[in-house]
Amino acid sequence: MPPQGSRRRPEDGDRDADGVDRLSGLPEELLLEILGRLGTVGEAARTSVLARRWRGLWTGLPELTFRGVGTDSIEAALAQLTIGPALNLLDVRVEERVTPERVSSLLLAAARLSPKKLTISGDHEPMAKSKINLPCLDRAASLTINMWEMSLEQPPAGEFTALTSLSIVWCKIDLEALLPLCPCLRVLVLQNCLGHDATVHLPLLEELVLKENYLQSIDIEAPQILQDEAQNDVCTSCKRHAGPTALPSGLQRCPAARGMASSH
Repeated sequence: MPPQGSRRRPEDGDRDADGVDRLSGLPEELLLEILGRLGTVGEAARTSVLARRWRGLWTGLPELTFRGVGTDSIEAALAQLTIGPALNLLDVRVEERVTPERVSSLLLAAARLSPKKLTISGDHEPMAKSKINLPCLDRAASLTINMWEMSLEQPPAGEFTALTSLSIVWCKIDLEALLPLCPCLRVLVLQNCLGHDATVHLPLLEELVLKENYLQSIDIEAPQILQDEAQNDVCTSCKRHAGPTALPSGLQRCPAARGMASSH
């Protein structure tokens, strides 16, 4: 008999005084909710040592966030996921200097899982001057790419048919080639981007953010914004006109700006 007041060492999972692992006996939905509250895939995966029931349970999470792990480990983790119900969120932070080819590989692995919302970011200079090849994410509703001074190459075929929100930060981009592949786009964010002259038509665009960009010239024809401007006086960052409105440099957020935006 153990000395009075001593603590019993758990052997498998979180067992109570009678040796029953009650935590592992909870429904899988509750266990996944517990894992989701841990914040990152790394923390969730560590619970696999608790008990047999927890092993690989993290692969059923609807939202996956990677922080503080290398790209090799990220790809290995993504490879463990089976193609089933689509992910609600895949958020990847690249913590090391990588080549654009490595980022392309990560995006390709992500595309196989069809996340509704995909974010990939990193603030290290690229190890090469090649381009990130965007896969056709036909199920993604939201896409954010924030990769320091990397160039983006649009998919050779297909469209982003479900994409309603696109955010591109610190990238080199051919907007005239990419944006026509996003017919349902409603929110567009371009920050610290580099690109050439572009003229595009975005019939459903409702919100535009242009900030600190190095774009030679961009004309975005967005009749939905013009219609909203006529109905709502919510944009105080630019002057209102009956026709197209010029967008001043450094505009932070303009949910009802104009039918044609020009940034020089």
